[in-house]
Amino acid sequence: MRALKQYKNFNNAHWFMPSDKKKCYSYIRWSSDKQSSGSTLARQLKTAQEIAFEQDLELVEMIDSGISAFKGKNAKDGELGRFIDAVENKLIPDNSWLVVENLDRLSREAILSAQRLFMKLLELGITVVTGMDKKIYSGKSVTENPMDLMYSIMLFARAHEESKTKSKRTYGNALGIIEKHNNGERNADGYAIAIKSVGTNMWWSDCSDGSVKPHPVLFPIAKEIINLAINEGMGTHSIVKFLNNKYPDVLTSSKKQDGTWTLNRISQMLKKRVLLGEKVVNIDDVEHVLTDYYPPLCDEDTFYKLRAARQNRNIKPEHTDKVYLFLGRDIIRCGHCGAKMTSHTTNENKEKGKYDKFRYKCASGQNATGKCRAWSFNAIWLDDVVVRLAANHIFRPLHKSKDIDLAIKGLEENLADKQVQIDNLVKVIMSGVTTAAIPKQIAELEDQVQQLTRSIESSKNHRATELTQTVEWGEVDERVLDYHQHEIRQQLKEKVRLSVKQVICQQVKAKLVKFTITFINNITIVAYRSPMTLAFDGGAWNALGDFYKHPVSLTKAEQFKGHIKEPPNKQNVDIAPPADDPVIRSVLISNYYDYERKKLTEAKQKELGVTELNFDQKLDIKNTKILTPSDEQLEAIHKEMFSAPASNIGENDSYQYQGLDDVSSEMMDLLESGDKPKELLHDLTRVEHLTNWANGFSKDVPKVIESQFRTFKHKYKSHIGHKAKSAIHYIDEVNVGSSGIITHRAPIKEPNK
Repeated sequence: MRALKQYKNFNNAHWFMPSDKKKCYSYIRWSSDKQSSGSTLARQLKTAQEIAFEQDLELVEMIDSGISAFKGKNAKDGELGRFIDAVENKLIPDNSWLVVENLDRLSREAILSAQRLFMKLLELGITVVTGMDKKIYSGKSVTENPMDLMYSIMLFARAHEESKTKSKRTYGNALGIIEKHNNGERNADGYAIAIKSVGTNMWWSDCSDGSVKPHPVLFPIAKEIINLAINEGMGTHSIVKFLNNKYPDVLTSSKKQDGTWTLNRISQMLKKRVLLGEKVVNIDDVEHVLTDYYPPLCDEDTFYKLRAARQNRNIKPEHTDKVYLFLGRDIIRCGHCGAKMTSHTTNENKEKGKYDKFRYKCASGQNATGKCRAWSFNAIWLDDVVVRLAANHIFRPLHKSKDIDLAIKGLEENLADKQVQIDNLVKVIMSGVTTAAIPKQIAELEDQVQQLTRSIESSKNHRATELTQTVEWGEVDERVLDYHQHEIRQQLKEKVRLSVKQVICQQVKAKLVKFTITFINNITIVAYRSPMTLAFDGGAWNALGDFYKHPVSLTKAEQFKGHIKEPPNKQNVDIAPPADDPVIRSVLISNYYDYERKKLTEAKQKELGVTELNFDQKLDIKNTKILTPSDEQLEAIHKEMFSAPASNIGENDSYQYQGLDDVSSEMMDLLESGDKPKELLHDLTRVEHLTNWANGFSKDVPKVIESQFRTFKHKYKSHIGHKAKSAIHYIDEVNVGSSGIITHRAPIKEPNK
C-alpha cells in the first residue's frame, strides 16, 4: 500500500474532510485530449450530480485525464488507485458510493483482471453505480442476484474487445513502419519514417511532416548539452540552471512538462542510446530497437565516454568554497527510500555571505517525489565517524587510475548493450517478424561482442599488474572538520573515494542517525550518531584492524596454560610448583586477583538478591584491596582454575589475534614491560585516535564514544573501560542483539509516514 503521506497530493483536498453525510465519489476518466475537449466531463459529472441528489449523498469529484484503462494504469497510478488505497487505509469510509458513467471507466483490461478490480471494490464495502443506466452494484446485491455479476462480466468483456481492436489498429500501423525501417526504407528526403501512433518522439526531433528531422531550434541545443556534460564537466544541476537562463522559452508545455528545463529531462537524455539515433518501441511485450531512426547527436565512442564519466566522476559542489567528502560516485544513499543523499548548505548570515550549516539531505525528499520527506543531518557527523573509525588503517587492494576504470566501465556497458540488442532481435524473430536485415544485424553484433570481450579482458589484466596499490590512512588533520579548509578536505575526499564503498543513512528519530558504512574490503561497520554520542559496532571495528586474525606466537606462560587439557576441578593434574618459574608465578598472581574479585562479586549479588550489580557496586569491588597470596594459595589456584588465556588459542604455538577484546594478560605484560607487540601497539594507536581526535576543535565532536564492549570516551573517567556485559549505555534507542551486534530497539522512523 502507498504510504499515507502521499494522500496530500490528491486532486481533491476535501476527500477526507469530516462529515456526517455519506459520500458519493464521482470517478471521471478519459484517455485522450480529444475526449477532454468534448462533452465527456460535463456528461459524466451531470450524471453523478443527479445520483448524489437522488440518494442524498455528498458529491466528491475524482478525475483521471488522459489515462487509459486498457492495461490498468488508472488503477495503479491514477486517482482510482489512490481511492482504493484510501479506502484500505480507512481514510475513506467503506460505506461510500462510487459513480462511473459505465463499468468500462473502471477497467478495459482482460476479463479476469477487470472483474478482480470490480470485486475488490465491492469487497471493500463500496457501492458502485453506473450513470448510464443508474444500476447499483454492492456486495449484497450481487450475492442476492448473481445475474448482476454475469452482466458486469459481459460489459467488461465488450470493453476489452473494443480497446483490443483499437490497439491492434494502432500497433499494426507501428509494426508496418518498423518493418519498413528494418528493411532500409526511408522517406524521399532521406530521413526515417516517423512513428506517431505508439510512444513519443524525442524533443529535439521534428516529425511534423512524417519524417524524423532535427528540430531547427532544439537539435543544436541538444548537442550543446552533450558538450557541456563531456567537455565542460558540468553536472545535471548546472546544465539545467544554464539552460533555463539561456533558453527559457524554447520548450513547449504539455500535460507532463511545464516548458522549463528539468533535472529529469536532462538526466534521462544523457543516459540513453537515443543519443546515437536509436528508438525503442515496445509492442505486446516485444522490444523493437530501431537504429538510425533519429539524427544522431554523437558517435558511439563519445556516448560511452559520456556515460562512464557521469557515473564515476567526482561531482564538484555547486559552491566552490565547500567540499562534501561523500558526494560523487554514488557513495551515500538514504536508507528509507534508496535515493541519493545530496548536499544542503544553509546561509544563516546572508549579509556577510556566511555559510555555516552543512548537511546531507535525501534527494528524493528535496525534489518532492513523494517517496520520502526532505530529512537531513549534520554533515560533520558522518565526516567525524568515518575519520575516527578508518584512521590508522591500510586499505588494500585498490585501483586508483580513474582513466582505466572509466575505460573498463564504458567497455562493459557497451558489451551489455550489444548483448541486449542481440536478445531483442531474437525476440523479434520469435514473434514472427522476419526480414533479411535481422540475421545480418545479429552477426555484426556478435562480432562486436567478441571484440569488446577481448578488450575488457586485456584492460583488466593491465589494471591487475600495473595499478594495484594500497591506501594508507594515518592520523587525520583535525582541520578537516572545518569546511573552509578546502585543500585539506579535497585530499581526504580522495581517500574516502578510494576507501569507502557505500554509506547508508537512516534517521532513527530526531537528532539520531544510523550509518551503515561499507569499506572497499567489504567490512561493514554500523554506527549511531547523536549530538553527544557516537556508538558503533566494536566487533566490526576490530575486524578493520591491520593485524586482525594474524597469528600471534604464544609466550612461555601461554604455552604452559595451553598444555592443561583437564577440567579445572580434576585432582590428578601433575604440575610443577609455581615458585619454580617466575613467569608462571606472575600469571598465577594475576589470576588470583581475578578469582578473588569474582568471589566478592558473587557474594555481593547473593547478599542483594540480584543477578547484575550496578556501576557503583562494581566500582567498589574493583577498588577493594586484595592481599598478595601465599605460596599455598597460589598452588591451589594453580590446580583449580587454570585455562587458556585467549578464546581462540591454537595448537600451543600461536593463536589468532582478534583485537583488544581478546588479548591475553601476558601480552599486556609484554606491553607494560616495553616489549610492545605490534598487534597491540597498532590497535592502541587506533584507540588513541578514536578517543582523542579533534577534541576541543569542533562543537560537533562527540562527548561520549562507546562500542558494545567498552566505553572509550566519557566526561567521567570512572565510566571509561571494558564493559562486563555487552551493551550500549548512552543512547537509549540502541541495544545489543542476541548476536552481539548493535541495533535499534524500536523500528527506525520512516520519514514518509
